[in-house]
Amino acid sequence: MTKNKRARRTRDDWHRLVKRFDASGLSQQEFCHHEALNENSFRLWRSRLRAAAPTGVPFMEVVPVPAPESSWTIELELPSGVKLRLRG
Repeated sequence: MTKNKRARRTRDDWHRLVKRFDASGLSQQEFCHHEALNENSFRLWRSRLRAAAPTGVPFMEVVPVPAPESSWTIELELPSGVKLRLRG
């Protein structure tokens, strides 16, 4: 490719490059130099892809634990004199 022609990469191409960078252990500068990428373009695409990635937390099932047979009491007294009592 000549100097005036730039490689056109698709979103999938950038996604693959970012995944390879994440697994490479190289600095962003080293990776871009090795792959002949413009650092600003790489930074922009990495940011775009990160923003578009799902941010949901993996589902975790919460199973209730049966309450103990004994009873309990917690009392919290605030500086204003208000008391909060919890009993179980």
